[in-house]
Amino acid sequence: MLLQEVMRDNIPQWLKLAAEAEPIFQGQMVDSEKFRDYIKSKIETKEAFMALARENDNAVMGIIRILTN
Repeated sequence: MLLQEVMRDNIPQWLKLAAEAEPIFQGQMVDSEKFRDYIKSKIETKEAFMALARENDNAVMGIIRILTN
């Protein structure tokens, strides 16, 4: 597994994961402008990281937000 900072280029992958998780959270994320603004802000403040599967062409396994303060 490889951990790396989420960049703006990774927003489509984050939205794909969010779409998979929407049924679990019973709420709309992917089509929410508020959610899109949230993920952009976490990227800009360097608080978002993703886990990549090295053995599977670096497929995104998950994304996490880490508080910095």
